Amino acid sequence: MAAGAGPALLALATGRAWAMRSVAGVLAAASATLVGAYGYAMLLLPGLFRTAPVDIPVGEGVAIALLAVGVTGLFVPLRSARAATVGHAVAAVLVASIVALALGRFLATDAAVPLTSWHEVAMLAVMAALAAALWAALRLGNAPAEAAPRAARPAGDLLTGLPTRQFFEERLASAARRCDAKRGKLAVLFIDLDGFKPVNDTYGHACGDRVLEQVGQRLRSITRGADVAARVGGDEFLLLMPAISSQDSVTRVAKAMIELLSRPYKVDEREISISCSVGIALYPDGCKANKLIARADAAMYAAKRAGGTRHAYFSPEMDHAAKQDFEMVRDLRRAIAGNELELYFQPKIDARSGRSPRPRHCCAGTIPSSAW
Repeated sequence: MAAGAGPALLALATGRAWAMRSVAGVLAAASATLVGAYGYAMLLLPGLFRTAPVDIPVGEGVAIALLAVGVTGLFVPLRSARAATVGHAVAAVLVASIVALALGRFLATDAAVPLTSWHEVAMLAVMAALAAALWAALRLGNAPAEAAPRAARPAGDLLTGLPTRQFFEERLASAARRCDAKRGKLAVLFIDLDGFKPVNDTYGHACGDRVLEQVGQRLRSITRGADVAARVGGDEFLLLMPAISSQDSVTRVAKAMIELLSRPYKVDEREISISCSVGIALYPDGCKANKLIARADAAMYAAKRAGGTRHAYFSPEMDHAAKQDFEMVRDLRRAIAGNELELYFQPKIDARSGRSPRPRHCCAGTIPSSAW
């Protein structure tokens, strides 16, 4: 019985390696499955896979190979429920057909197959292994999504269709491990839209959502094959470049992204203009992978403070600036709670002329300083 379950267990290992997308694991486990099936047939049941008395021009080696492939196919997880049902059913029919032919040869009256108690035990083991394999196939066919690896299923943002932060962090961790193994480099880009809040305030959130949809489409268009673009929330996005050749290549992508996202957006015959600021963190750069998003975020705020519509790379000084900002917000909250704020009047005056500057609009004329 245990010997009969051996090929099935090896096939299960093959299916698991397939699910983990490990090419080496699949080849090793599949080879072991084939060797196990051959050894099982040749050592315990010599002559079992000769398909006589059925007149089919198939040798025992081909039958053994098909048995190994069929049993492996029973344990391969598939994402689609329909594909899983059809694929596992075909594999089950293949395994059942080969075992039926083998049992037909076993039950045939042939002097080449001696009738011993070992043959009876082996036949029971084959039937038990087949029953276990079919049972497992039915379970996989009914719940293919559970067998599929969770990391392979991106949790999509309903508005933009981009993956969410959770999926992005999983891919970032995997990319960092590959960089550590191959001594490669990666980059994380944090994108924040400049001037998006007035769009919501002026035209409504429905219009803002339409703009965000177009932002998602533009981000997908700029990604390379292995890149991952994700929406963090609101008007913030992330881009993972898992394999970079140089910092210059990242700079080119950042500039192209700013140029692309700063083009006007069309919403209901209305043209909306916004831009974006991009913060960039590189790995490895003296930090763990789980700190990259925070570093890219700090670099993005540095780009905003510099005027926006530009990119900035993370530097250690930004950690200090972020700490100062945090402490400033904390102190302001304490001052508000303790009524410690003092009000000062500070007019806007041109330092050269001593007069208050008043810009002139092409249509509205001179704009008073109270309006801006």
